[in-house]
Amino acid sequence: MVRSEHSQLATSPSKDTLRILLVEDSRTDAMISRKVLESRAGGYEVDWARSLQEARERLQSELHFDLILLDLHLGDS
Repeated sequence: MVRSEHSQLATSPSKDTLRILLVEDSRTDAMISRKVLESRAGGYEVDWARSLQEARERLQSELHFDLILLDLHLGDS
């Protein structure tokens, strides 16, 4: 599941779910990444940030991420 910057999850992820912060300014690339990650067994929860600033805000929140996938060519990086 890719969450936009405004959406909230209704339930908490299980202990076995890997939480990924995807930092990507291209909607198309984010959707492709989501499909690839969702096709893998094991269950991934993907939280999508569209900018470096948004990613920083997520990292300062109460959310915990196991992995960060970062576009190195962001406009605000």
